[in-house]
Amino acid sequence: DKAAVKTILTGVTEQAFYTWLHALQQPKSFIGITRMQINPSGTNKTINAEVEFTQFYREKAVPKVTKN
Repeated sequence: DKAAVKTILTGVTEQAFYTWLHALQQPKSFIGITRMQINPSGTNKTINAEVEFTQFYREKAVPKVTKN
């Protein structure tokens, strides 16, 4: 299964943006970037970004009720 979140950031510096992306993507969290669009904002070397994160997970099986 998976769950996705879309985030829109405006007027952020590239360095802060990429530091944040790197911090979010840790191997044990199974979070991936499934869509990303980056455009220059036109002021002070900042960017506008639209990022979709998807977390992949596997639900534990529900125990079956048995009658002995």
